[in-house]
Amino acid sequence: MPGSAHQVVLSRLLLEVGRYLSVTELGTAVSPGEIEIAPKTLLEPDLLAERHGVDVQNPNGFDTMI
Repeated sequence: MPGSAHQVVLSRLLLEVGRYLSVTELGTAVSPGEIEIAPKTLLEPDLLAERHGVDVQNPNGFDTMI
């Protein structure tokens, strides 16, 4: 079992968001995420949802950070 309530909630969110994005063919959800917004500036959200067809190097292509 995950070690904290945060991990339980995160895993449930990842499952549901990932399922929705897959069924609607809108994108993909990953955990943990990683976004480089500038040289040596890295964001690491717990959950990252990416739209299909968007350049992954472009932070504006990401919809959700938690």
